[in-house]
Amino acid sequence: MKDDLISSKKIETSEFRSILNQMGITEENLQEKISIHTLKNRWKEIVGPVFASNSEVNSIQFGKLRILVSHNAYKQELLFLQNRIIRESARFLGKGIVRSIEISIGKLTASYSITNTETKEKKV
Repeated sequence: MKDDLISSKKIETSEFRSILNQMGITEENLQEKISIHTLKNRWKEIVGPVFASNSEVNSIQFGKLRILVSHNAYKQELLFLQNRIIRESARFLGKGIVRSIEISIGKLTASYSITNTETKEKKV
């Protein structure tokens, strides 16, 4: 019954845009949010596990991908990977969405921090 209600209700594009606008979401920032989410999900694939554990996608504005890293050494390494990051971003987002990168050093969010849960067992 509930599925019938959901599937029978069609929404016009203009009505959907109006709802998004009321929520403060424009087409531009919706595209940015989707792009950021996509890159965050693919980040390990783009830069590899070590760099992914020590960096995070921060934002995309005007074609510039902003990346946050935990240490200057990772900033240098990601600068060497700049062309790869742009190429792989184009693969997932489309050409021209990311045209350059900017890397800053700072504290990563909890979801990106390395968590080493290995524990040493004590021999009795």
